[in-house]
Amino acid sequence: MNLNKVIILFLILSLSFSGIGAQNYYQLETKLDKIQMEFSIPGVSIAVVRGNKVVYEFNSGILKLTEQDSVSNKTIYPIASATKTFTAMGIGILLDQGKLSLQDPIIKFLPWFKLNDDYVTKNLTIRDLLSHRSGLSSEGLIYMGSGFERNETVKRLRDMPISNFRSSFAYSNILYNALGLIIEQVSGLSWEDFIQTNVLDALDMQNSTSDFEKPTTSNTVTPHRFIDYENGQIKPASESFPLSNAPAGGIRSTSSDMSEYIKLLLNNGIVNSDTIVQPGTIKEFWEPHIRSWDYWTREGSFSAYGLGWFLTDYATKRIMFHPGGGGGVTSLISLIPSEDIGVVVLTNLDSWSVFAFTNTIYDHFLRLEPYDWIEIIKPHEENPKELAKWYSEFENGRIEGTVPTLDLVEYCGTFRHKTFGDVTIELVNDVLILNRGKYISDLSHWHYDTFKSIIRNNKIGFDTVTFYIGSDGTVDELMIWDRKEFYKVTKTSSNSGHH
Repeated sequence: MNLNKVIILFLILSLSFSGIGAQNYYQLETKLDKIQMEFSIPGVSIAVVRGNKVVYEFNSGILKLTEQDSVSNKTIYPIASATKTFTAMGIGILLDQGKLSLQDPIIKFLPWFKLNDDYVTKNLTIRDLLSHRSGLSSEGLIYMGSGFERNETVKRLRDMPISNFRSSFAYSNILYNALGLIIEQVSGLSWEDFIQTNVLDALDMQNSTSDFEKPTTSNTVTPHRFIDYENGQIKPASESFPLSNAPAGGIRSTSSDMSEYIKLLLNNGIVNSDTIVQPGTIKEFWEPHIRSWDYWTREGSFSAYGLGWFLTDYATKRIMFHPGGGGGVTSLISLIPSEDIGVVVLTNLDSWSVFAFTNTIYDHFLRLEPYDWIEIIKPHEENPKELAKWYSEFENGRIEGTVPTLDLVEYCGTFRHKTFGDVTIELVNDVLILNRGKYISDLSHWHYDTFKSIIRNNKIGFDTVTFYIGSDGTVDELMIWDRKEFYKVTKTSSNSGHH
């Protein structure tokens, strides 16, 4: 694959801000090229900011495999969970306006809000949501493909288990939906309009949008994933982000626009003499609130989450960052305020490479002895050969020669989970079709009463669906995504037409 590269070097500025000679950029570029090759990244856009200037940019690769359109600093990428930093800033703006407090309970703004623990329901605060310390268990199935509206995703948390309230890190996308609803309740604007007006437009981020339904331009990346399980190859994948979850991950942006955001943060919330958010608010958001996951750093002494930001140290220097990923893209925004430097990396592949790119850049600009970040991070990456091996083992687990217990039409119906909602099974042209909101899957017999489910259009992989037959000889329950308790509520007739 021929990768077209555009490297923009601001030589005078880089000499002024970093003290690194122009000749050394060749070494940095060579390392970034190698990272892209080793991690098989179709396209990557990077911007490095020092002070109020972009001092280095790296744009390499293409928008989509099978096509030759090059990425640039104006190429639009979904930034996924890096969006959470913008939602946190939205809360910070309202905090500065005196319209809410971090200690306000959620039920003050969303009186219908309820969890399965009355104490947590009454005492859960905005600060708790921002720092992911609610104690909620995984809730991805509530929003992925369900079609639920934003407030409905939050309402469906009422039956989810809770443990270790305020004492353990429990990363939650849906509770950032709740923060989005609070922004809407307090401001009178939708989350999309509030963030667009008060952050993106205020920073003149002209190619960025908080509206995930807004049509994209031709200069927008296609997500990619290791989805050819048989051959372990990367292929384009349709975007599969749930619109209801936008406050947790719905912004699209460019490396050029994201550099404006970094400038704001490095300049303590001020842009062109206008204060977007108070310096004290940013400082509080960057204070550790709870122990969090470990990511790749050097000589790190702690891992924590603040209010919308991960926190650690990099060679003894405090670093604030947030990755975003899933659905075929990965992003990483990070800052080391004491060194007046920030980096944004945007890619169109599910990959941990964003940390290899970022850390290599920090090593270069901070004049640190370089680490081999490829060697450190790549073992944690999805490996094409391992995927092919896993698929082969999965295939070998199939029990040949079995048939479904019932006629296919007897598996049809609507199955309901009290938290995750409805799944409908229909028979169309002698093929079972699974429908769950946005996701439509074709089911093919695997063995016994288990079927292989392949999602249409986005082709992000497959799952299995197992039907359970009750004592009366009819299907009364199914299991999907390793979740049981989808109980049959209605019977759906077959359809001989096209779906």
